Amino acid sequence: MLVVCTTLPALRDPPYWDANVYTAEGRWAAAHGLDVDAWRHFPDVLKPPVFAAVALGGAAAVDRTPLAMHLVVLAFALALLFGTRALVRALGGAEWQALVAGLLCATAPLFVAQAGLVLSDLPMAALATWAWVALVRRRLVAWLILSALAVLTKESAYFLCVPALVLEWLRAARSPYATARRVLVYAWPGLVLGAWLLVLHALTGHAVPKLNRDALGANFILDTMIHQLVEGGRILLVALAVLALRGRRLDDERDAAVWATAVGVLALPLMFPAPLPRYMLAGLPLVAALAALGLPRLAPRPRAFVVAAVVVAQVAGWLGASWHANGGHHLDCNLRYRTLLRTQEAAVRAIAAERPRTVAAAFPLWFMLRDAGIPVVLAGGATPTAALCAADFFVDADQSAPVDDAAARVHLVPWRTFGAPGLSVRVARIDCGAAAPTRTPPAPPPSRD
Repeated sequence: MLVVCTTLPALRDPPYWDANVYTAEGRWAAAHGLDVDAWRHFPDVLKPPVFAAVALGGAAAVDRTPLAMHLVVLAFALALLFGTRALVRALGGAEWQALVAGLLCATAPLFVAQAGLVLSDLPMAALATWAWVALVRRRLVAWLILSALAVLTKESAYFLCVPALVLEWLRAARSPYATARRVLVYAWPGLVLGAWLLVLHALTGHAVPKLNRDALGANFILDTMIHQLVEGGRILLVALAVLALRGRRLDDERDAAVWATAVGVLALPLMFPAPLPRYMLAGLPLVAALAALGLPRLAPRPRAFVVAAVVVAQVAGWLGASWHANGGHHLDCNLRYRTLLRTQEAAVRAIAAERPRTVAAAFPLWFMLRDAGIPVVLAGGATPTAALCAADFFVDADQSAPVDDAAARVHLVPWRTFGAPGLSVRVARIDCGAAAPTRTPPAPPPSRD
């Protein structure tokens, strides 16, 4: 009920930031189905197919508005909470601990935000959690299916290889000798990822697009560690998780699974070092499960106080600014992203009221204007000056792809500004009969996974 209530306001929201790309791929899938040649010409970076093409494509076939896609994500959000409960039980926790773990997940700022966004991080986290539950319970077929689905939802799910390797090693009494079955278990997510990259290369000519290569690297490890272990009140969950590890034996079946789960928490930021907070969402159910297992180490009265304090701290973070990063693509670590979304919607409505012939805009407002039925041209360096001059309005924003080159080639007359500094959208009229300006305010580049 809590998840449904917190997500209801977002169910009819237009796509925010990278959700534009997922929504576009879902609609493309609904229109083109299994036409391989059409997929070779998809106008953006192809995502793994399970969520972006299959789930969202099915939703778009029923209803092209954002509502159907939002409902798909909401279903995954509920599945993640049930998966967190199942993980606690599989690790030997009591039912009350499983319910606490679900509460810790449901009130986490990142979870609350992602439950209302059409992005693949939450669906992948749900599938990865259930895959891990299957492996802990020794259900090999379920592990192979669910971990494959997780990787084919978002590539970062291949991090499951590491905790699976540790769990298989501990179950084999730390034997250095690998059997074919053991290798298949822990190598499987990586093999599925390799297969997907081969398919992607066959379709597009590249296994990892430059946009994605630039968003991955060891220079982001500090960011990923902060997002995995600190951001959004997660440091409190980590402290409880450390308590859960005290006294655990490596030769005990359930204790071994607890240790392997902890390894999974650390493996994700190291295996997928990328800058956005939502990339670490798959670590949340693991940390929450471990935190719930750590609660019995506290006396009953302090235990209740600690749980209440953690929940209050997380709820307090739903709307607050991040102390780490507050760019547009970082805002979706909590509900503050909706402030920028409302500003963008207000700008689009005002432009639509003017009935322009064409508007020049960059990502992500290009998508929002197009979806509102407004003719739009990309405000980019490759766009001809004549095409820019044919537009009535030019849209610049604090949170958008750079428009400096395009803005320098036309004369802009300020029209209206929407939103607060740092999260504002600026709209100008284009007058190509006047001299072009020599400079324009810089805009930070977006980050699109």
